[in-house]
Amino acid sequence: MRGSGRAPAAAFPFSLHLLLILAASGSGCAPADSTSPVLPAPSPPLEFRLELVEFLPSAPGGLATLRVTVRPEAVMDEITVGGKLTSGMRFSDGASEKSWRVSLPSGSEHSFTETIQVPGDGVFVVVLRAESRLADGTPVQRSRGIRIYSGVEPVAPRPRGRALEFPAVHSGGGAT
Repeated sequence: MRGSGRAPAAAFPFSLHLLLILAASGSGCAPADSTSPVLPAPSPPLEFRLELVEFLPSAPGGLATLRVTVRPEAVMDEITVGGKLTSGMRFSDGASEKSWRVSLPSGSEHSFTETIQVPGDGVFVVVLRAESRLADGTPVQRSRGIRIYSGVEPVAPRPRGRALEFPAVHSGGGAT
């Protein structure tokens, strides 16, 4: 049996017995370090909200009024809020791309509304972005998006087992 690479059969009961003793005593494995807390990733010091205030339907499409809110939580340079609309949507002045510049002291809040023309029926997505720099030059960016349902109802998720299943593509056109 020499050189066959196999352990003698008598060694297995002993090693199994030793393994069971170590497992029962808890000394076989070192416990995970439970003293180090799990820290969440830090969020940028800029609060940025995008809300649908009102949707006035027309045939087809409609007008969506959005409220944009920015609130710096640290000393920042000028904050630029902007976005580029897709799927034929337009801002109230007819442009598909627009930006606003806001200068605020830390802790103060600024809100404004913007009307968007929705060209037809379907699900349309509006994404806006807020950008600035901290006093030390570190860039800060936040993005928010919102879905606008024009002429269609939001699709409720279907329960499948214990999970919710969402459709991959909404019918009715527009962006998803």
